[in-house]
Amino acid sequence: PYWESPWSEGRPGWHIECSAMANKYLGKTIDIHSGGMDLIFPHHENEVAQSEAANGCQFAHYWLHNGYINVDNRKMSKSLNNFFTVRDVAKEFDYEVIRFFMLSAHYRNPINFSHDLLVQAQSGLNRIYTCIDNLEFLKGTNEGKTDNSAFDGLDKFKDEFISAMDDDVNTADAISAIFDLVRFANSEINGETDVKTIDKALSLIRELGGVLGILQNKKDEILDEEIEKLIEDRNNARKNKDFVLADKIRDDLKAKGIVLEEIRARVLNGEEAMFDFDVNAPLETISPLTFAYVGDAVHELYVRTMLAKDKNLPASKLHRAATTFVSARAQSQTVAAIEENL
Repeated sequence: PYWESPWSEGRPGWHIECSAMANKYLGKTIDIHSGGMDLIFPHHENEVAQSEAANGCQFAHYWLHNGYINVDNRKMSKSLNNFFTVRDVAKEFDYEVIRFFMLSAHYRNPINFSHDLLVQAQSGLNRIYTCIDNLEFLKGTNEGKTDNSAFDGLDKFKDEFISAMDDDVNTADAISAIFDLVRFANSEINGETDVKTIDKALSLIRELGGVLGILQNKKDEILDEEIEKLIEDRNNARKNKDFVLADKIRDDLKAKGIVLEEIRARVLNGEEAMFDFDVNAPLETISPLTFAYVGDAVHELYVRTMLAKDKNLPASKLHRAATTFVSARAQSQTVAAIEENL
């Protein structure tokens, strides 16, 4: 489309298009205008000149210009054949991992995009979720405990987070504040800490993560009675060596989205024992004996087994579940519980 003009066929230019759209849909003055560093000149400067000349008022209160994305230290470009979309990356990494990775650098700085750095981001995110899982576990076991020595020490981390975000939305330092909070929780909150302090730590991690749009995933709710009954029936069938019925129940559970894994582990007498657990179940519903006997070797077996069933399983979810399952803190607590009942 075009219009007739004294000079030639007229069409709107890139700069005037943006000024016109901003004026129509956002108003004469907008709060935040963002864009890449490469758009400051001439595009954004043209927008300012056009809009403020036409409207007689300030065009934008704040300008947020992001740095370039490099891939393995080279500029992302179709001509270099290193161009890809978020959807491409999400085939291997969870969207939350990608967000966490992007937030780990200040938005004005260039960010280097590589597979290794995404794996590091995934590992960092898993560390925080492992802390959340451990706090949830302690919350369920520490009823009646009275140690609140860590309660007041939690406040400073929120102050650090706010200070970082007030400094030109410095998400990198804000995430560092969350990691400081996690280190504090891991070292100062234990089996003697009162539930009020644990609740405060959990709420604070969720609150700070919520500002950044991360750390909001929660474990699945406890299985309903029908599912629990089927699992019990299958365990009984296996004890009675009725493997046909056991396999049928397993297939029925799988059809409902519940996957049971059989984990073989060497026990004290050297014989092999079978442990059933539901990968969708909350941590506290898994048998303490499973923790005691299986140990850290389960992590690799768990990962390999799950990937064999679903190669598209989000890596962050898989690693977090496996890490939680063999958590040293969880194992030590369950072993202590076993000893009390021997």
